[in-house]
Amino acid sequence: MTEDAQPAADPRTQMMNAANPAARVPPRIEPAFNVGSLLNLMIIAALVGALAVLFWFNPAQFGFYPRCAFYEATGLQCPGCGSLRACHQLLHGHVGAAFQLNPLFVVSLPFFGWLGLRIIVDTLQHRPSSVGLRPFWLWTGLAVLLLFGVGRNLPVHWLGWLH
Repeated sequence: MTEDAQPAADPRTQMMNAANPAARVPPRIEPAFNVGSLLNLMIIAALVGALAVLFWFNPAQFGFYPRCAFYEATGLQCPGCGSLRACHQLLHGHVGAAFQLNPLFVVSLPFFGWLGLRIIVDTLQHRPSSVGLRPFWLWTGLAVLLLFGVGRNLPVHWLGWLH
């Protein structure tokens, strides 16, 4: 028997394959690209583009950024007011100036960075996300958000750092 020659197939296997076409399963062919990967790549590209615009165009000087509807309607600052200006300051390395614009945004960034990294690692390892926030933490986050929103609008001098 030469090296190129294949051994003869078992006659029973040949009969089973002939009688049952489902026994002959073709190999799985993977698509050339994955739609989920393409979507993730587009999201990353959009995020990098948005951060580049935010880096080069200061929201305090350029008017094409969206305005806060809550602030426009009431004159009060919502918990998110100042986040774009704070992000601009952070991109330039000015942590103190960013903290003055929106302290809750600056303080919450490490948590959301950790959360995003955890989701990315779970996705790359092809396992379901293990974030699993308990209702207690969600209610606590909502309470902090509401207290911050109310506190930054109170005319009390010792809460001035929230403005």
